Amino acid sequence: MRPSPVEAAAQYVDSAHPGCLLAVLGGSAARGAHGPDSDLDIVVVEPGESDLFRRVERFRGWIVDCFILGESNYRDIFDAGLQEANPSLQRMIAEGMVIRHAGRGLEIAEEARADLACGPLPWSAAEIDDARNRLSETMADLARSRCRDERRFIASRLALLAAEFELRTNRRWVGEGKHLYRRLREWSPSLAAGIGAALDALCARDDPGPLIAVCRSILEPYGGELIVGYER
Repeated sequence: MRPSPVEAAAQYVDSAHPGCLLAVLGGSAARGAHGPDSDLDIVVVEPGESDLFRRVERFRGWIVDCFILGESNYRDIFDAGLQEANPSLQRMIAEGMVIRHAGRGLEIAEEARADLACGPLPWSAAEIDDARNRLSETMADLARSRCRDERRFIASRLALLAAEFELRTNRRWVGEGKHLYRRLREWSPSLAAGIGAALDALCARDDPGPLIAVCRSILEPYGGELIVGYER
C-alpha cells in the first residue's frame, strides 16, 4: 500500500532534495482532493543554482512531478510567470503544504504569496487592441469556415482567447488547460457556463452562433470587434 501524499512527499524530498531551502506539496494532493490517478506536484528551492527545472518519476507508488528552482534564479522564474499573468509556481507554493524549510525558505514562500496578492499588471490600451484583434479575427475564421472539423479547432482556440481576454482585462490571473477554466469560473461562473454551453452547441448542432455571441459580449465594453482599423 502506498503512503499518504504528505508522507510520500516528505520521503521523496528526504531522498532527492535533502538540502533544499523549501519544499512544498501542491495540487489536489495538498488539498486532500486527490484520486487514485493523482500525482504529487512538488516545488523545491535548492541553495545556489539548479541546472534542472523539472523531473517526473515514480516514487513509492506515486508519480512525482517535481519543479526544481535555485535560490539564485527562482526570482527570474517567478517574474516570468508574472509577465505572462500565469504565476503557476507561486500559486503552488502559496496554496500548497510546506514539507521542508530551511534558511530563506519561508521568505521565498512569502514572496510567492505576495506575488499572488498583487494581481497581474493591467493591460495597456495597445495590448487590449492586440487581444481584440486576435479574438475578432478568430471569430471571423469561425463564421466563414465551411469545414465542420476545422470549426471545432477554431472554436477551441476562440474559447481560450475569450477566457484570457475576460480575465486579463479584469486584472485576473490566467492559467493553462483546466486551470484557465478554473480561473474563469472563479471570476464569473455565468460566463464560464456560457462558454461551455456555446461549445456544446457547436459540437452537438454545429452551430457557431452562441460562441460568437458570447465573444461579442466580452468585446463590447472595449469597443467591440477590431479588424479594419487595427494598427500595431
